[in-house]
Amino acid sequence: MQADNRTEKAEVQRVMWSPYPDHQLTLWAMAPQTPSLPSHLDGPATVRSRQRRQLQGWQISRNFSSTRAKGRTTEILATHRLNFGNQSITRLCIPRASLEFLTALVELRMPQNKLKQLPHSLFELKGLEILNLENNALNEQCAEDRWWPLLERLRVLFLAGNRFEQLPPSLGRMPHLFYVDVSDNHRLTALPAELVRAPSVGTLAA
Repeated sequence: MQADNRTEKAEVQRVMWSPYPDHQLTLWAMAPQTPSLPSHLDGPATVRSRQRRQLQGWQISRNFSSTRAKGRTTEILATHRLNFGNQSITRLCIPRASLEFLTALVELRMPQNKLKQLPHSLFELKGLEILNLENNALNEQCAEDRWWPLLERLRVLFLAGNRFEQLPPSLGRMPHLFYVDVSDNHRLTALPAELVRAPSVGTLAA
C-alpha cells in the first residue's frame, strides 16, 4: 500500500463512528420451522408469515459491556454474506450447535472492531471463502496455528492493521488461499517461508 493511501486510510478510520458500545456478538443459526398445514381460509398475510417461518433464520445477539446498555437480539434470514464492520465488537461467539446451519455463509467481514481472540468455531465455517479481520487487535496468539487450514475453501484473507509480530505458518498450507493482506502490521518484521512459497497465493500484500 502506498504511503498516501495509508494516510488516507488512517484518517477515514479516525472519523468513523460505531453505532454500538463495546460488546460481545453471538451468531446463532437455527433450523427452519416445520411448516403448518395450509388452509383454503388463509389470507395473504398468513401465507406470507408461513413462508417466512419455513426459511432458515439466524439470530444476532449483542451483549454490551456497559451495565447501562441492554442486550439486543436481531433476527435475520440466512444469507451468504455478513458485514459487522466498525461495530465495537470485542468478542465473537459462534455456538457449535449453529455450525450445521451456517454452511451458506461465504463471506464474513468484521473490520474496524476490537477483536483480540478468534473462536475455534470460526474456523469450522466450511463454506467461508472471504474473511475480513483488518483493523482489530489481533496478534499471533489470537488463534492456534493449526486452526487456520480448517478453512479449506478460504480464498481471500484480510489481516491488515492488526498487531501481528509473526504470522501463522499454516497460512501457507491453505489450499485455496489466493489473496492475503497483512499490511500495516507495524510489529511484523518477516513473513513465514511457507506463506511466501505457497503455490496457491497469487497476491501477498505486506
